[in-house]
Amino acid sequence: MKYSQQLATLAALITSASMLTACANGTASESASSQTSASTTEQTTASTTEQTTASTTEQTSEQPESSAPAETDKLPIVVPAPGGYEVKPSDIATIFGEDGQITPEQITEDNWFSMECNTFCYAAEPTGFNLNSFEGTITEDTEIAEYGDNTYKRVEVGDTICGFTVTSANSSLSQSVGFVGGQITLAESAELTGWARLAPADDGYTMKGDVEFIVDSDSMKLPVMNFRTNESGELVTRLWKCMSDSAVWANEYAQFILGNINNADTDADLSMLYDDGTYTRVKVTLDNITLSCMIDFYSSVTAHIADIEAI
Repeated sequence: MKYSQQLATLAALITSASMLTACANGTASESASSQTSASTTEQTTASTTEQTTASTTEQTSEQPESSAPAETDKLPIVVPAPGGYEVKPSDIATIFGEDGQITPEQITEDNWFSMECNTFCYAAEPTGFNLNSFEGTITEDTEIAEYGDNTYKRVEVGDTICGFTVTSANSSLSQSVGFVGGQITLAESAELTGWARLAPADDGYTMKGDVEFIVDSDSMKLPVMNFRTNESGELVTRLWKCMSDSAVWANEYAQFILGNINNADTDADLSMLYDDGTYTRVKVTLDNITLSCMIDFYSSVTAHIADIEAI
């Protein structure tokens, strides 16, 4: 080979080597750049995460502790009712003070004397205690216990007791005495058997023409509201031995008054009932049943006669 050709060949080899070196350097540069970029991104992400976590932790630690909501349905004073219940403003219909009605917000220990509530009262399930002279289980000389074994509970509108739904419930309280009584009304009707007559004359809580009813031992179905307060402040059933000129009875209900024949309180035929003191054995269907009791004053079951028949 000629010298000139050798020089040309050598130059070509040098140029080719330079190009390979440049390509290799470029690839390495790109790889390094990529690694640098990835490293930078990871560092930035880690830094951002640490900052966010730190910020969140800092914000969380700065948040005040949550507190329970303030009790809004609470009287300024404690007005106790049986069973450890405290009367709430939402229970109250009216409060009477020395100068007239006051609001729940205005009540103090000594500026009120009576209170009417329209959300609750107290009732019990019957135990079945029933004595009557018609079934030969009591006489005028029979001694009975003073109190029954019923357990009273607070019932509110919408509650169910003995299978009956409470549609209204009212309680009366006194500043000096406490709970003094109330009443509940039941939604459903009831079919009962027993003995009935027309009251021959006014007598105590009975007026001439009242339909008096004595429930028999098979019809102890209704809730009981015939309470008194014992020495421990608990509600207990007060048992009475009742007598008329032709009957003796004692049960958990005290008395039933089913309207008055003189007031057209029912469209039912009452021709089987007498006002001479004689009782008629009957089956009655009652609705609009109301149980009432005022401690040491009276206790009664009143109702509308939907149907009645002699049996």
